[in-house]
Amino acid sequence: MSIFIIISMLCSLTSCEEKNDSKKEISFIAVIDSSNATKGGIYINGYVVEIDYDEVKKLNGKKVRITGKTKTEKGVDNTSKGNNEIIKQGRSKDVIHIVTPKIEIIN
Repeated sequence: MSIFIIISMLCSLTSCEEKNDSKKEISFIAVIDSSNATKGGIYINGYVVEIDYDEVKKLNGKKVRITGKTKTEKGVDNTSKGNNEIIKQGRSKDVIHIVTPKIEIIN
């Protein structure tokens, strides 16, 4: 019986995380600067917009409207816990991604 309760609590926690990671749609206007590109996309207005580097190069310097749904990537904790130090890769802070963005050139 206690295993059932634990499993149901874990399931409810998981669904809460998904709900908190809302996929709301946002839209904003920005100028693309390829120096802000990463392997996962490009940093714009505090978001990581998930687009290929080739597209970033084509849009460099252009004013665009970006529209898309958001997804939050939780940051990792790299604090040492005793003698068994575990180093995780990833950003230390939460990052909001814009997935499958629609990009419209405004010039």
